[in-house]
Amino acid sequence: MKTYTGNDQKQEQLKLYNTNSIARNMKLMKQIIVYCIVIIAAKADLPCPVAECSCENGPIGKGRIINCRDKSLTSVPKFQPSDEIFLELTLSNSYDPVLLSNGAQCPSCNKITFLPPTAFRGLRLQGLDLSKNQISQVSDTAFEGLESYLEELSIDGDKTISPPYSAMSRLSNLKSLSLRHFNQAHMNRQNTMIDTLVNLETLELKYMDVSAFSNDLFLYRLPKLTKLHLEGLPMREFPVKQLKPLKYLEKLYAVYMQLENIPYGAFQTMTNLKELVLSHNKIETLYPGCFEGIGSSLKVLGLHLNNLDETKLGPLASTSWSQLEKINLGHNKMNTIPNGLFFNMRDLNTLNVDSNKITTINKGALQGLDKLENLDLSYNQLDKINKDTFLSLTRLRVLDLRNENGKSSTGLFKLTVDSVNGLKQLQKLILTDTTVDEVELWKTIQYLENLVVLELGGTDIKEIPDLQFTFNKRLSHLMLERNSLSILTQAKLYGTEKSLESINLQQNSIKTIDRCVFANSTALKSMFLYGNPLRCDCEIKWLQDWIRERSATEPFFRYMVNGMCQSPEHLKNVPIWNIQGGGLTCGPSYQIPVCQNFESTAQTIPTPTVRTTEQPAVDKTNNFRFTKVSETDHTIEITWAMRVPSMVSSMKLEYQKLGPYPTIYPVHVPKYAEYFKIQNVESDSQYLICMYSELYDSTKPKERICVVIKTL
Repeated sequence: MKTYTGNDQKQEQLKLYNTNSIARNMKLMKQIIVYCIVIIAAKADLPCPVAECSCENGPIGKGRIINCRDKSLTSVPKFQPSDEIFLELTLSNSYDPVLLSNGAQCPSCNKITFLPPTAFRGLRLQGLDLSKNQISQVSDTAFEGLESYLEELSIDGDKTISPPYSAMSRLSNLKSLSLRHFNQAHMNRQNTMIDTLVNLETLELKYMDVSAFSNDLFLYRLPKLTKLHLEGLPMREFPVKQLKPLKYLEKLYAVYMQLENIPYGAFQTMTNLKELVLSHNKIETLYPGCFEGIGSSLKVLGLHLNNLDETKLGPLASTSWSQLEKINLGHNKMNTIPNGLFFNMRDLNTLNVDSNKITTINKGALQGLDKLENLDLSYNQLDKINKDTFLSLTRLRVLDLRNENGKSSTGLFKLTVDSVNGLKQLQKLILTDTTVDEVELWKTIQYLENLVVLELGGTDIKEIPDLQFTFNKRLSHLMLERNSLSILTQAKLYGTEKSLESINLQQNSIKTIDRCVFANSTALKSMFLYGNPLRCDCEIKWLQDWIRERSATEPFFRYMVNGMCQSPEHLKNVPIWNIQGGGLTCGPSYQIPVCQNFESTAQTIPTPTVRTTEQPAVDKTNNFRFTKVSETDHTIEITWAMRVPSMVSSMKLEYQKLGPYPTIYPVHVPKYAEYFKIQNVESDSQYLICMYSELYDSTKPKERICVVIKTL
């Protein structure tokens, strides 16, 4: 007989409790599932309150949607009263009639122009979408009855009327408001009645004829606003004073406008700002101090599609960005990346500098990007990557090096093992439409043994060396379309048998693929063969069988592969899978290929000529700071202070004029100095000035602070 101790009894009780608890949870889960099914079924049987439209289920637990999109409506339809709370009523269109050009018509589009009194009588709506109509008249009582329910409203005007503030003033529960195509040249406190919208969190003003805001427009208004989206407004100057009261903004978009510069202190009061997008403007100048106030909160910064060159990027370098994760500088006019530009962006994860005019990347240009995982350098004018350019980017996962117009300035893009030193963890390399130095490329790919995705379409490669992918054991997606490959053998793809899931071979010159190439490929899911002059004989019978087998469960698979015969003549343009009976034959001299075993073949991974060195961690608490900076047309005077001077063993100052070919001027200053004067600088120019301090404590890295000055 078993004797139970006190602990044993507790264990048995715990087991029994757990068993009962699991049973109760299972029972509860079944009840919830049954309840959801009943609710969904019940809603499916509920009538739709408007005959012209359909009612659809929204996300589970969110209510139904009344879909009146593209119903050729010219007026708001009549609704049957309903006690149901609907997630949304949409009267929008798939196409925007305003954007239709050349007299194009949209017969199915709604063309609602008038919102009459109590237009939505009898409905309970959380969302109302009236976008992509051209509304020219709105009754003051149009939204009567929606006051207690409506949280989201989108409405478009006809470009002649101002927004219907009087009608909207009743909607005190509104959280999101989007206004487009209204005419209100000057928005001021008197003509913009938004005082009652105390719960508004998102405001969008798009493609309105608004050229100015009054200084008090938002003063003591919209206390919960966290997102402001300004788009297509004809403003040349950023409204600094006007947006100053919006202290709780977390997202600010000012896009497709005509902004030419960002002035000092533009976002100084927006200390909660996390996302700032200023793209699609004409910004040429970032004035020193323009990002003051948001360095400790901002996570996303979009400056793409502007007119910025490297001489005007100083404020990016001088601001201490403690949270910044993503910055987009693509589609500007940069000729180079200034050294130290990203030094204060230690948490940056994603960097886009695509579609500029960068011809070379100097060593040190990417210094400080210890946490960078995604780097887009595509569509510049690079003809090579210099040795150790990426040495400090040990966490980089995605690198896009596509080149402008498919060619660099010298005709060939050179990527060597030395140039990717430090990128052992790279998982995705994009070189699409870049004419490459083929010999160096294949060596480099062997070094990048953690690659998962390799995009080499349109790179003009002619042959894959045997055993090329021996060390690329993780390669799952291989894009080789639009090249000059003519031979594909087992040896050329050896190493990818267990990892390769997709291969794109479209528009090459491949005539046959014998069964051994993919005989051991256990992960292969897709293959693209369109545009190859395939010879359809017994050698590709395995391919026909594979396509037919996959198409049995995936009917469109055959069209994805899209392999068409080009020879013999009687099978020209016949899809492989359509060849019947014994149509795939070979002559009497044909010998079945014997698949090889390459396991014992010796291979070595190419190595760079220098060893990768890890970057030291950075202590973000600086021992010193600038206290005063003054400038004339030819001099800059700097004063600084140190918290603990005794910690410092030596000091160094560096300054450079920002421009295409920056020269860094180092100056050693006494460790107890607190002042320095830089002379003979150029007038009307931006200078990046950085101070470094070496500490007696060798376990701590050098400290660095920077400031950007524009001379008179």
